Amino acid sequence: MAKNPLFTDAEWSFDLLERAHDAIEEIARKELGLDPYPVQLEVVNYEQMLDTRASIGMPQIYPHWSFGKHFARSLHEYEAGMRGLPYEVIINSDPSICYVMEENTMTMQTLVLAHAAFGHAHFFRHNEQFIQWTDAKSVSDYFAFAKRYVARCEEAHGEARVEAVLDAAHALWNQGITRYVRKPMRNMHDEEDLQRLNPIFLPTKPDQNDE
Repeated sequence: MAKNPLFTDAEWSFDLLERAHDAIEEIARKELGLDPYPVQLEVVNYEQMLDTRASIGMPQIYPHWSFGKHFARSLHEYEAGMRGLPYEVIINSDPSICYVMEENTMTMQTLVLAHAAFGHAHFFRHNEQFIQWTDAKSVSDYFAFAKRYVARCEEAHGEARVEAVLDAAHALWNQGITRYVRKPMRNMHDEEDLQRLNPIFLPTKPDQNDE
């Protein structure tokens, strides 16, 4: 690792991004033992970042009016100073796609690289539930497939019918049923059944010496 400072000014450049990336990677892999996915870094402006957030961070997405509504509202709130923007958005794919804003300072870009390009990407690669349910190498291809599929459905059945289905799906977006349901608490009858089936759970008689 270089002994001189990685940078001294607030302005960033692609050369400085590469230098910071290499320095962070050396620490992440050799000192911290991280094993992240490779990262594809995308530098975007604030409008592109707003668009990315409005479309749920997907690099390719089917068209739907709700994305435009979210973008317009976020743009108005951002330009009015009512809300900020994420410094980065990262997609859990292989390679991971990390969006950073060109308005960031070099210090912030360095923090983003350490946090997202190595921290998040390592977590994506080693999270058991993600590994179990998602093929990271096919994430981007699936986004593209979904976009083409919706377009073909519009051609076959008409935009109005497809939009009605998407409206219903978006209405249920946050109402999904989790795969990992918490076990319900046992009631008195359950406890009695457990004791009958497993005598070991039956209460013991008090010792005579304790009387």
